[in-house]
Amino acid sequence: MVKETRPFTLWALIGCLLFLSISGLGGGIILILDPSGTILTLPADLLAGLPINSFLLPGLYLVLVYGLLAPVIAYGLWKRAPWAWGSAVVLGVILLVWIIGQFLLWGSPHVIQAIYFVLSLAMLILSLAPATKEDQRQTVAYKH
Repeated sequence: MVKETRPFTLWALIGCLLFLSISGLGGGIILILDPSGTILTLPADLLAGLPINSFLLPGLYLVLVYGLLAPVIAYGLWKRAPWAWGSAVVLGVILLVWIIGQFLLWGSPHVIQAIYFVLSLAMLILSLAPATKEDQRQTVAYKH
């Protein structure tokens, strides 16, 4: 039996997704438990001009989209599920738009925003890498 090797770009993408999941769960749960943002030292003026008055909805978003969806996509990539590659690209775009939206709302970025901006670009580059795309072409749907 020949041992199959998977490309580094795939493993790096899965690593990015798992990092996003862990941080999304951590930050999201804290914001759900403390919607004032005090624990994370988030100033209340970050909400100025937004149609929300607490960090509860952003916390739910972090948990549901990044915390729970990212590991499902990572598992799908590992198993070569037909939907996984496109989902990884879409999640990278969602993260990029989320971070750019924060830049536009709040001006100069904080270090954490810069980290997630780079993460979103890494997710997109790794998703679109030829080795990752070739690996994902070998989906369950195409196996005989």
